[in-house]
Amino acid sequence: MGKNKYYHYFVEGEDEEKILKVLKTDLRLIEPGKIQKFNVVDKRLTRPMKDTCRPESRTKRTESG
Repeated sequence: MGKNKYYHYFVEGEDEEKILKVLKTDLRLIEPGKIQKFNVVDKRLTRPMKDTCRPESRTKRTESG
């Protein structure tokens, strides 16, 4: 995996979150990344949420905050 790749997985509920955790850690079938519960029916994906998916925006926040 290249250093410039960052994976952010959005799942609907706790069951999907558990499945992804097993696929990521135990079976190593998907790339490591952040898993976040998010229901698109109840909430809308906002610009700030999209920006947290990029590693360079995470770096800026930790350096300035």
